[in-house]
Amino acid sequence: MARSRAPSHPFLNRPAAIATTALRSGLAAALLLATGCPDPEADDPSNGSLTAMSSLGEGGTETGDESTDAGPGSDPTTDPETQGEESSGNPTTSDTSETMGEPCEAEAEVCDGLDNDCDGIPDNGNPGGAAPCDTAMPGACGAGETACEGGAIACLPLARAEAEACNGIDDDCDGTVDEEVPGAGEPCDTAVPGVCATGSTACQEGAIACAAALAPSDELCDALDNDCDGAVDEDNAGGGAACDTGLLGVCGVGAESCVEGALQCSANVAPSPETCNGVDDNCDGATDEVAHGICDTGVPLQTGCDLCVDAVCAADPFCCTNGWDSICVGRVETSCGQADCIDADCAHLVCETGVALTGSCHPCVANICAVDPFCCNNEWDLLCIGRVTSVCGLTCGS
Repeated sequence: MARSRAPSHPFLNRPAAIATTALRSGLAAALLLATGCPDPEADDPSNGSLTAMSSLGEGGTETGDESTDAGPGSDPTTDPETQGEESSGNPTTSDTSETMGEPCEAEAEVCDGLDNDCDGIPDNGNPGGAAPCDTAMPGACGAGETACEGGAIACLPLARAEAEACNGIDDDCDGTVDEEVPGAGEPCDTAVPGVCATGSTACQEGAIACAAALAPSDELCDALDNDCDGAVDEDNAGGGAACDTGLLGVCGVGAESCVEGALQCSANVAPSPETCNGVDDNCDGATDEVAHGICDTGVPLQTGCDLCVDAVCAADPFCCTNGWDSICVGRVETSCGQADCIDADCAHLVCETGVALTGSCHPCVANICAVDPFCCNNEWDLLCIGRVTSVCGLTCGS
């Protein structure tokens, strides 16, 4: 008798098949995760994927259509066992492919806001940075270095604006070098003579120095050392022009000269003793005048100025070398034939009008009064003076 085959329930072999499928699916998913490569054909049952493998029974044999094995009226999607297996948390091939996405291909990092080298940090390592650049800012802020900021290359200054110092650099980056620096503007002594001595501190060529308030200039007549050479008003500063002193004689012609810080007209020639040269040597307004009259005693008189003096000194040189004494005065009459000096005991000179003279005062007077008694009884008038020549043979005046 043929043995009968025990009827099999559609669900009798289901647990084993599900377990086998789950195991295979889990190994495949793990393998895919390890390699980092999702299966691009995971959702296609026809290419032997994990989905396709889930239809194999235990031992790798195909179980066939579960809808047929389950028997009439069974629905695997509503089977509690199937639902429990599918919700057990094991990833399927489709789930793994979707979560992994496209693979990252590492490249050299560039400054673009992206993670080019696939290390999870965009623009790390300052790509494109650390290169010299020009910030286009003035002064110390002009030199810069590139840096990657916000996905773009920027030129950052190597130095920040600071308070200005005297160093030849535009520290505050305002386009002006060494302006208004500390230590400038203080009074100081330049150690240079004259008007150049007074100064104030200033920043010059990157260092504080004492700068003169005034620069050297041409010397002026002002009692100052304008050219800063240590001498005041030297070389008759500002002088030399011809001028009139307002004095007499040779002292009238002068030239401008610097005296005690002011220009004044100084005579070219100082007064000197009068000589017979047609010039007012002693600047008294008289030309070639003698030191004193020929009828007066005193210093020697000079020859060349008066013919009578020349005659007296020719007869008696003492009168022109040592002194003009009474003998020299007497020689005016004898050597010069002049009566100018005749007075003796007379009331006045015979060559001057006046009161009547007496004959006893001088021989010439006695001779005149003998001819014209009026001169000795009434007055000595011009007729009497005229008789000095006609009666006495003398002259009045040089």
